[in-house]
Amino acid sequence: MSDPLLLTLTEEERQLALDRLNHTKQQFFSLFEPLSATQWAYKADPGQWSAAEIAEHIAISEVQLSGLLLHKVLQSPPNPDKAAEIRGKEGFLLKAVPDRRMKVQAPDFIRPTGRWIEREPLFAEFGKSRDALIQYISTTEAPVRGHIHAHPFFEDLDFYQWVLFVSVHNERHFLQFEELKSHPEFPAA
Repeated sequence: MSDPLLLTLTEEERQLALDRLNHTKQQFFSLFEPLSATQWAYKADPGQWSAAEIAEHIAISEVQLSGLLLHKVLQSPPNPDKAAEIRGKEGFLLKAVPDRRMKVQAPDFIRPTGRWIEREPLFAEFGKSRDALIQYISTTEAPVRGHIHAHPFFEDLDFYQWVLFVSVHNERHFLQFEELKSHPEFPAA
């Protein structure tokens, strides 16, 4: 599998990644922008995150993951043999990550801490990081599937699999927000 062309994105892979990244970007804004201040801050109980905390976690994760992918993973030496071994994990990631039955504690560096006082800077950081990833995926002809980086739960993933992870990680937390919104005491406005 040393042919670099076999490690570039197919048009189908590129389109799937772009569709998922664009859709979850739009979904992020459509879920969180319209919330009132009361809805934004509401917590169903002290152990659960508010909408503000969910959005902050998504934004922090987006900034961290986009930076990791574009500045670390792509700078690592390609590993075509490992890439061949892990090919096909995409379907598993698309099913497993959004599954809210499996609870996972976010690492401290991506836990919400109130980093953004106002929503607009949070939204801007999310959008800026997402747009950089979308731009790269839109134009790259590099052999990105050869660049591998370990995930703490899913072990080795190639660059493309990481990109899909970014989108399904968002989906997981959109479901978390839907759970919050379905709480009987969630503010109507």
